[in-house]
Amino acid sequence: MKRKNWIILIIILIILATRNMDFVKDIKNLSFLKKDDENIAPVVRIEKLKKGSMNGDLLFQGVVVPKETIPLYVNVPVTVENILVKSGSLVNSGDSLLEFSASIKSELERSLEEVNLDLNNIDLELRDLTSGSLKLELENKTLEIRSLKAEINAMERALKVLKFESRTLREQADAKMRLFENDGISSIEANAAETNADKKEAEFTDQISSLDISRQQYELLLLSYERLKRELNLKRITLKSRRRKILLEKRDLEAKLNNVNEPLKSPINGLVAEIFVEEGIPVARGKKLISVVPEDSYMIKVDVPLYIASMIEKGQKAKVTLSDNKSDQSYEGVVEKVAQGASVVETKNYEDKVVEVYVDVEKTEGLKLGYYTTVSIEEGKSGDLLTLNSFSVLEDEGKPFVYIFEDGMAKKRYIKTGKVDSFRIEVLDLPEGTPIVVNPFEVYDNKKIVAEN
Repeated sequence: MKRKNWIILIIILIILATRNMDFVKDIKNLSFLKKDDENIAPVVRIEKLKKGSMNGDLLFQGVVVPKETIPLYVNVPVTVENILVKSGSLVNSGDSLLEFSASIKSELERSLEEVNLDLNNIDLELRDLTSGSLKLELENKTLEIRSLKAEINAMERALKVLKFESRTLREQADAKMRLFENDGISSIEANAAETNADKKEAEFTDQISSLDISRQQYELLLLSYERLKRELNLKRITLKSRRRKILLEKRDLEAKLNNVNEPLKSPINGLVAEIFVEEGIPVARGKKLISVVPEDSYMIKVDVPLYIASMIEKGQKAKVTLSDNKSDQSYEGVVEKVAQGASVVETKNYEDKVVEVYVDVEKTEGLKLGYYTTVSIEEGKSGDLLTLNSFSVLEDEGKPFVYIFEDGMAKKRYIKTGKVDSFRIEVLDLPEGTPIVVNPFEVYDNKKIVAEN
């Protein structure tokens, strides 16, 4: 009996031991499977680089922007009392946009009154120059000059007579002196003739001196007259210049007063693009108040990636499609402008460099500012290009790269790209037949992969 029990016990132990060994083996097998899972090579689709043609239509997202924006200013400090429109409001030419506070009107009216007083004073001074003291002094000097000139002329005529008389009397005195020496006349008669000649010569000499003095007085009088005349002209010019300046100031004040007396009005039919002021807040002179977009003056702005921008130039045809809940509207257009430089566009995960391209459309009916559109820019067809699926190309800090299938592994390779269309990208620096991983989102450099059959 005891032996039978021992046999049963041994059999149970053998069974338990066998089961434990299987359990341990199962655990080990599971760990190996887990390790194998980590090394499983994903199956990927491979596409060889080959020659083919590309449709040159380039697709982008665009946004409707104003072709032209007219800013409205006011050339005087103001306070906006009422804003009568909102951004996006449709307005007609002459519609009121803003109303201004009355306080600035009183200030402008007071300034205008002061300017008018200054203008009246200058007009009085100008009239005084025509008939006032300076004018009278100038006329008196003119009379003095004429009188002195007449006196000088008379003295010159008298001098000629005195010269003749002096010479005649001197000749008579010399003749009588010779007669006296020959006892022809008495000494009394000879001396009398000599005395008369001396007197006339002295009178002649005095007349010459008087004439010289008068001539000097005449020159000084002329200089004084010219100085007074210049002074009068200079004052007239100065007053007229001041008058012109004040007139300009007056017109400027009148224009400013007209501006603030009436509401700010729209000069065109269009759309209020932006309002830069708030009610009750003072606005400095020359500050932009509001901007208006002319009616139907829209174009499409497209941010084109930098590596594609070289393929777009002014004049290329484009097609713009506007999608809304009702219908799809299409517009024929043409590239109007390509920006000379690139700008940086930041998104949540990365930043990219883009070039702004503007497309002008033939008609604008149905377009609204800020609407998103699809823009297809024609570039024509190109053949015999080495191309690959656009989903095969990734970017690393703006540099395009692909994964090449090589020796059962994915090899990262930076590439140079050329033409681009909606589905394919031209590759410039890889040989034909290079195997490229399509949709390589689950692979990385040197990752083992398996090519899809």
